[in-house]
Amino acid sequence: MALELNIEADRYHEVVALSASTAKHLLRSPAHYLMSKAEQTDPSLPMRFGTLVHALVLEPHTVSSKFAVEPGLPSRKTKAGREMAAEFEAAHPGKMVFDLETFQRAQRTADAVMSNKLARDYFTGPGVVTEATAYWTETVNNSLVPHKARLDCWNERLGMVVDLKTAQDSSPEGFAAAVRTYKYALQAAHYPRALEMVAGIKDVRFLFVAVEGEPPHGVGVYELDAETVEVARQQMRRAADLFVRAHHPSASAADLGYAQEIVQLKIGA
Repeated sequence: MALELNIEADRYHEVVALSASTAKHLLRSPAHYLMSKAEQTDPSLPMRFGTLVHALVLEPHTVSSKFAVEPGLPSRKTKAGREMAAEFEAAHPGKMVFDLETFQRAQRTADAVMSNKLARDYFTGPGVVTEATAYWTETVNNSLVPHKARLDCWNERLGMVVDLKTAQDSSPEGFAAAVRTYKYALQAAHYPRALEMVAGIKDVRFLFVAVEGEPPHGVGVYELDAETVEVARQQMRRAADLFVRAHHPSASAADLGYAQEIVQLKIGA
């Protein structure tokens, strides 16, 4: 097995397998995971903005084919504005549409990333593979569990996986809060495991490049401490067990929700 290239994001997301993203839902409860699979919600504006920044940094050659910049139109609050916007989107099927101001802001955000010497070295040069996909299977409690991962960047030259994040606050304190809120540490455990399983590559470093989507577009580069990553590995193992439970044909609602017992909570100061 090896990393697979040229797999579209939509195709990747259609594959039912354990990933860092699905683990977030599973760790809340299998019921929440199954609900997330059933719901097909449109991405929020911040998510769409992040997708555009990713493309501008990691796959600039795809921008013209995947995105369209809306010309100056009347406000969407007006009937004429809504109609003209709908006509523009219909003329660009399959493309993600942005107004000019948002697109230019995304370009400035991407430029800030590439102006950072460390980030530029990670994302460019020989041995760099972007948007690579890994699929593999592991045995968990006598059950085969499919796994998947989509790596923003694998830099073979430097022996590291690098994940690009758009953030409200890329300072050490701000991004640490985002890691806790969005469970980003799961990626730091899951992606190196992906390389080990599909390519036999061990001891891979995992870094985040975080960039603010608003001026002055601050950029921070971060590596999680060993204890945090080990906790995330344990959480991924638990998520694999919950994945098996969620897909068991005899699973009941009681099996999939929160524990049906009194749970003692310890709340710190």
